[in-house]
Amino acid sequence: MAKGGFRGMPGGMNQAAMMKQAQKLQQEMLARGAFVSLMTGSGSAVFGLFSSQEPARKCCSALRKVVPFVAQCKTIPHTFYAI
Repeated sequence: MAKGGFRGMPGGMNQAAMMKQAQKLQQEMLARGAFVSLMTGSGSAVFGLFSSQEPARKCCSALRKVVPFVAQCKTIPHTFYAI
């Protein structure tokens, strides 16, 4: 980890700035229809859970304008794992 910041963060963003950015992303996801938005335990990602694809797609599209990487994932049905 770089001194005073996190590797890969713009301008050596420090922990307080990273937490503030994560909170803004969480609030944005909630405002756009996520029923929950959390940061991973390591702090490497923020994610939101949506009840359907459409609000997730719209949120993803909006966030692409303000953060360097955004992805929309789809839940795999439980039957996918059945052997």
